Amino acid sequence: MGMQREQWKTVIIVVGVTAGMYIGIRYLLPLVLPFFCAFLAAYLLRPLVGKIHAHTKLNRGAVAGGLLLIILGVAGAVLWFLGSTLIQQFCYFIEHYGFYAGKMEIFLDQCCRNMSGIFGMEAGELESLLLARMTAVAESVERQFVPKLMANSWGYVKAVIEVAGVGIIIFVSIILLVNDFDKLKERASHCIGYWHFVKIIKRIFHMGGMFLKAQLIIMSVIAALCTATFLFLKNPYALLLGVLIGFLDALPVFGTAVVLYPLAILQAFQGHFFLAAVYVGLSVLCNLTREFLEPKLIGENLGIPAIMVLVTVYVGIRLFGVSGVITGPVGYLAGKEIVRELLQAEKGTS
Repeated sequence: MGMQREQWKTVIIVVGVTAGMYIGIRYLLPLVLPFFCAFLAAYLLRPLVGKIHAHTKLNRGAVAGGLLLIILGVAGAVLWFLGSTLIQQFCYFIEHYGFYAGKMEIFLDQCCRNMSGIFGMEAGELESLLLARMTAVAESVERQFVPKLMANSWGYVKAVIEVAGVGIIIFVSIILLVNDFDKLKERASHCIGYWHFVKIIKRIFHMGGMFLKAQLIIMSVIAALCTATFLFLKNPYALLLGVLIGFLDALPVFGTAVVLYPLAILQAFQGHFFLAAVYVGLSVLCNLTREFLEPKLIGENLGIPAIMVLVTVYVGIRLFGVSGVITGPVGYLAGKEIVRELLQAEKGTS
């Protein structure tokens, strides 16, 4: 009887924490995220700020502000270089759209000739049918998407202003938190459940940080592999394709094959079998890289099976959209640690 009661308590705690995590991520996280980011940055900056303060006797907030400006300057320069390169490559694609459209038409003609026997239709008839469908889709996109894009231009300006406002709030919050961190910690230590909260947060930071770092490392390695390969092949969109493939590889179901296999098929139809083999080989190499690095960086260190990482990412995307790539696994880790702490507390009181 006692065993059944313990099992029911565990079930209730798990269900309650799961519901709480969903509500928290869905509704509470957007409100507290700027201050959470500020707290995390302040926590990471404190050791360096403390050393500089001890040697210079400068105000901790001023030191934190100076360090943030240096970090933002370096990060901004890197992002500016990457962003400008990506925009240049995208503009280059737009300028040469007619050339690629002609290549696609030739490719389509070859495909139709090869498939005409399968469908029992003349190659010209099949090509006209496909072109008509493609034209209809293009006109639909132009009729619906472009006007909406132009109509929402003010919305984009508002979004930029909102992001800038949030950035300023985070910047000021970091300075205030660094300056008053010890006072705030002293006041919070007298609150009920403070030490339980600290234990949970420390474990979440440790494991969540490890997961995010692992994902960034894997994405960066794969993006670098793809970019280097495309540069070797003298592809004018090397960085654009490399970054895109690196991002897609982190998403379940998509992966590198979404971009590389169609490119391989296109090259094979045009008789460029070497390029087709390179694209297929690159996709295989990227998959092997993720399969090698993921267990090393995530599964073994966190004690989470690789399948659970995939499940949490998939569920996160289904529940929260693209942000679920991060919020899914981190929410799972947070829920797991909260349940563990609550069960330990329950055992301690019983």
